[in-house]
Amino acid sequence: MNAKRSLTRHLFSAVATALVVATAWGSPGIALGATVTDRGALRTNLDNYSGWYTNRDCGWSEPLATSPGSSLWVFCDSDINGPNNYHAFYESTSASGPDTPGTAPTLVENGPYGVPAQFLPASTSTSSCTRTPRWASGMILLAFTTKIMIPYVVQCVNGLDYSTSLRFGITEYDASTNQFVSAGTNDAIFQAASLGVAYQLGSPAYYNGFYYFYGSHCDSSAYTVCTSGRVLSARVAVGSNGATTRPWLNPMNYQWWDGSKWQSNVFSAQSIIAGITPVGDVSVDWYPQFGKYLLVEQTDGVGRFRVWQSSDPGQGWTVRASGQVPNCQPNSKGSLCRALIGHPELSTSTQLAISFFHPSNDVYNNRIRVATMPLN
Repeated sequence: MNAKRSLTRHLFSAVATALVVATAWGSPGIALGATVTDRGALRTNLDNYSGWYTNRDCGWSEPLATSPGSSLWVFCDSDINGPNNYHAFYESTSASGPDTPGTAPTLVENGPYGVPAQFLPASTSTSSCTRTPRWASGMILLAFTTKIMIPYVVQCVNGLDYSTSLRFGITEYDASTNQFVSAGTNDAIFQAASLGVAYQLGSPAYYNGFYYFYGSHCDSSAYTVCTSGRVLSARVAVGSNGATTRPWLNPMNYQWWDGSKWQSNVFSAQSIIAGITPVGDVSVDWYPQFGKYLLVEQTDGVGRFRVWQSSDPGQGWTVRASGQVPNCQPNSKGSLCRALIGHPELSTSTQLAISFFHPSNDVYNNRIRVATMPLN
């Protein structure tokens, strides 16, 4: 089973459910550091209307060049419910709105008339898959443009419990025209019947003429705690006018870190961080307020995490902080907190902001929430 995806998005198989009781009573994990404060659920304009509610998984964000001080958010599976038994399910939705550091944002749905709509173009299911969603795996603004690069991984999902990665692709969304470059269908950068972790890339970061991407994997686990794992990194040289030439679409342009150098042999790829134990995707970004790249690594199913820092996103990572997002014991259905993602635009000079999926049973059932932790 693909631990990267299954343990954070669609992991909750019979095995994971059986572990809920043990997890609820506590499990080994990373020693906690700073207190993490819940800042509330991410909201949209639909929350202003009676009878509407949205259940969404994973929330990636990126500031908009077309609207300084505001960001675009892209979500994975989105279950939309409204009055008169209205129901819609999308594999990708988006919303945008102002950034208020230290708080959970209130956004406006990007669909027609302010109602959610499919954002990343939907994939076509196959006979061997219940569905094949494109799940966004990160975002980054292309310099000197209004375009946002959005990598994603196409999954083969069967039921709610099992998924296998099939393809890695990248599209660019132009906020000035509300259109995708090449219609968002660049699935075939890497593809396989079961895509290896080195190809399941996301969370792009720019440094010194390269875009860096990250693929993470838990190699062994107990009680939803990852006990050993890897974070692999690939990079692509941007060159001049990269937003037009789009070198990231050519698989021959990718290089992986082999422990001592960057090279094109994917089979030699080694973890960029020794001792890392990620249960799912990591998020990497440049945080100007801290003067470092930060990597957020979730280490178990109840919201424990570590924050790593480096001046070079390809190497030299050290632990800066650790914590646990609040109120993350499993709910009655066995669902666990997941999809911890850092957000520079919501962070302050002393507080790191992290969003996460919370499987609560209250009015914000299955909502994305925002938390902050001190970071000096």
